[in-house]
Amino acid sequence: MNGHRQGMKTFFFRVVRHVAELFLVMCVPSFMHYAQTTGIQELRDAADAGDVVRLKRKLAEAGDRMRNDPGYFYMKGRSEEDGDSAVQYYRLVLDRFPASEWADDALYRLYQYSCAVGAYRTADAYMARLKTDYPSSPYLAVPRSTALAERVPSFSVQVGAFKEAEEAQILAERLRKDGYTVEVREKKVGDRLFQAVWVGRFATRQEARNFAARLAARHRLEGIVVRLE
Repeated sequence: MNGHRQGMKTFFFRVVRHVAELFLVMCVPSFMHYAQTTGIQELRDAADAGDVVRLKRKLAEAGDRMRNDPGYFYMKGRSEEDGDSAVQYYRLVLDRFPASEWADDALYRLYQYSCAVGAYRTADAYMARLKTDYPSSPYLAVPRSTALAERVPSFSVQVGAFKEAEEAQILAERLRKDGYTVEVREKKVGDRLFQAVWVGRFATRQEARNFAARLAARHRLEGIVVRLE
């Protein structure tokens, strides 16, 4: 009798353990996915509200549990107030998670940043990639007038004037490799000719000034705003 009871008791505990294990297998991944999705939504809400302080706090709270989530890196980019730093995170999303739902978001942010710094050739390349790799992206429906179209460039930034054309071309090529729109223009001062290097094309003088400040910080190039002729 005692043996029968002991056997029933053992059987009961096995059933309970099996049910518990089945619960963990079925429910824990769902719970983890729910927690992760909820965490991303909180980050998105803070970013869309422009609340950088809350966004940074939420990212810190996320810790290691979201470090392999492309949405985490995209939101890290959104939290950066320095454009160059944000770009690194957006590129990381594209390089490591090109098939994720965040890839086209990151690509469009790179496109916007390139427009902002006057790197229009790079911007066009990003837009072309968006059309090719993510043809269903909602960003393709955004009017290009918000970035490039219908903008009449009136200003540029001169970063150097050289007596030798070769020196001007060396600087121009270096900047072109970084994706900037660059022109080398002949400029006459008195009876002397110089080769001036102009970078970027901007609709307003203030945009050109802001870009000149970025060039000074990033490339240590002192520029002056010039009007396009």
